[in-house]
Amino acid sequence: MTTVGLIGLGAMGSGMAASLRRAGHSVQVFDVRREVAAAFAQDGGVAHDSLASLGAACDVIVSVVVNAAQTEAVLFGDGSTPGCAASMKPGSVFVMCSTVDPNWSVALEARLEAMGLRYVDAPISGGAAKAASGQMTMMTAGKPEAYAVAEPLYSSQVVIVAGVSHPLARAVRLAQLQECACVLSSPSRGPGAVIEEAFQTHGLGMPRVSMLCESFLALPAVVAASNQWVTTMPRILFENSPFKEKLCIVPIEDELPSPLICTVRRHDLPLTPAAIQLIGWIQHFALKRL
Repeated sequence: MTTVGLIGLGAMGSGMAASLRRAGHSVQVFDVRREVAAAFAQDGGVAHDSLASLGAACDVIVSVVVNAAQTEAVLFGDGSTPGCAASMKPGSVFVMCSTVDPNWSVALEARLEAMGLRYVDAPISGGAAKAASGQMTMMTAGKPEAYAVAEPLYSSQVVIVAGVSHPLARAVRLAQLQECACVLSSPSRGPGAVIEEAFQTHGLGMPRVSMLCESFLALPAVVAASNQWVTTMPRILFENSPFKEKLCIVPIEDELPSPLICTVRRHDLPLTPAAIQLIGWIQHFALKRL
């Protein structure tokens, strides 16, 4: 489990810290008001008296302060007390939730990289109520190496799914699925690419694709209607499908690719219904861990 440090227990930060704690993360906190940090820790977690000790203890540090100047101070100190950057372990991640000038953010990433640290720019929205309920939105940007460390906090993995009565619903090896009929989303470089990549990685060739669905939102209904097919889909789609009781995640033990699920659109074009639903789920469930 990722050890998470959170700096700034204000209206947003306190809700985020509580949501992380509910999700089972080891949460460690710092606030200039020591009594606020201590009160949070009474219900679980660790309160730190200094930014330096927090930095040394955590894999990921989430900063929820007001602006660039405060971010600078929590990282590098204010002249009288040290910040957290100097004590952070090499390869750990600093997640900045303040809204700052993009050029300043780029320069900060370079500065942290020179120290062996990784960085995710993650301004937040949704207000205190959304933060407290785990439904806030983060608009993140960062390098793959940073996402690899911080990903357990907010991503939704892709899983292999079959009907509960499928003869191979309890398969544990990809090789067992080699002759199965697959239903994938079109184009195949969507969630369906996971099973294609996994088969190729394990020397199994390409999966036997029997049907392509235009929208991955149709996959649960199609697979639930037959015991002949398997598919891949974001776990978030499986967890929220009205057909979930007729489906199961196939417990494959072979390593599967784990891409991040995201949506990108032109600002002048409307979102498709599928994208709207996916974004809603991501905000409510994938980011619930925050």
